Amino acid sequence: MIGTVMNHATRYVFLVALCCAGAAGMLTSCQTTRYVATELTDTATQSQETETETASATADSDTQSDTASVDTESDTESDTTSESSSATDIETDSSTADSSSATDSVSTDDSATQTAETDTPIDSESDSGADTDSDTEPDSESDTDTFCDLPTSFEWAASPAPLITPLPGDIAIKDPTVVFYDGEWHIYATAKPAANQWGLDYVHFADWADVASAEKVHASDNPRLQGYKAAPQLFQFSLDDKWYLIYQSPIPAFSTNAHPGNVNGWSEKQNLLFDLPSINGNSISGIDYWVICDDDTCYLFFSGTDGDVHHLYRTSTPKSMFPNGFQYDQIDVILQAQLPSGNDLLDASNVYKILGRNEYLLLVSALDDNGFRYFRAFRTENLGGDWAPWADTEMNAFASPYNVSGADWALDGVNHGEMLRANNDESMTINTCHLRYVFQGKTVSGIDYEHNEYSLGMLTDTRDTGKK
Repeated sequence: MIGTVMNHATRYVFLVALCCAGAAGMLTSCQTTRYVATELTDTATQSQETETETASATADSDTQSDTASVDTESDTESDTTSESSSATDIETDSSTADSSSATDSVSTDDSATQTAETDTPIDSESDSGADTDSDTEPDSESDTDTFCDLPTSFEWAASPAPLITPLPGDIAIKDPTVVFYDGEWHIYATAKPAANQWGLDYVHFADWADVASAEKVHASDNPRLQGYKAAPQLFQFSLDDKWYLIYQSPIPAFSTNAHPGNVNGWSEKQNLLFDLPSINGNSISGIDYWVICDDDTCYLFFSGTDGDVHHLYRTSTPKSMFPNGFQYDQIDVILQAQLPSGNDLLDASNVYKILGRNEYLLLVSALDDNGFRYFRAFRTENLGGDWAPWADTEMNAFASPYNVSGADWALDGVNHGEMLRANNDESMTINTCHLRYVFQGKTVSGIDYEHNEYSLGMLTDTRDTGKK
């Protein structure tokens, strides 16, 4: 999702592209540039404290072109905090101890990583690509018995149809975040009711084979999650064992919970940043916030623009201070625009730790000349350092029309999603022997972005790693 913040009719528009040195359409190694904000809105903090709570806020008023235009979302915040006794509590039984709960941060040492990451198994693979008609419950054997290198090329089979569709009366479910905990898969996602603003949905089920009949509810029925909220990210923080739900509102914010299945347990919204600064005299607008931590530091990644330049940004805080301490007056530019259209660097960034390896994978979406979404990949050994291209071209991408089969139902290609992870903690660790990616795909084109219909599907890695 991308957009230009406006009240009601205004929006975020992010046509983000990469302008690091290199041939056109190809990204070469990019030096991180730090900009210190020089202009901060004098009333930023005050406006956060006195923001108007309106349930009729308009979001995502962006118009989408079927070819080279970029899907966008407008972000107008209306956070209602009134308590409602009618909110549905769907708390999942947590009486049974779950070996998938991650309580220790992941060491970069291979042996320590293996020990810390045996908690949450990834469910077994299926040749269908959908993993819905075979044994898809979590594998009882450890997924950390074997490690695989980060592949230089990827091949995927998509679920032949959407796996999760919108709730009745809604037109879209998108931007999924997914964990396996306490015997169930828990998914939070952006929801778009037909006659209301963007909010959050919750889906849970024990087996991917039964996902079509999974219970789905509006998480926004919790009065503390009402108002504009989108693009969630879910993880359990190892230093306090709390579950964190990160989301844009429109600035980065979070709620906490003791159990991800207790929709009514989410706390009041708190901000990760109180404002987004100005760079070079231009105000930053941001979306799709993503948190990942190493042993010492937590990083916040997000997409945005300052003026006509489109970037992927990063800020950080000591891990011992999380969720506090993110510096909104010090923002790193990780990647920036290269193509004039901005279509080769858009939004929906994900960042992951590679299981058993001292390296990280960054995914960010792009748009090809035919209007199809695809994901580019970058690699680093240091979350606070520079990112080098890995599988970053349309012909050799993380996921694109050239290496994904069976996704004909996704009219705009592979859009915003998240990996199935090897654990639930803030390290965001993935096992590259067992890659699967839950993504959003457009099923019906509307008159504009707000009227596009989206559902969720899954990509399954079809490479023969010999360790699946």
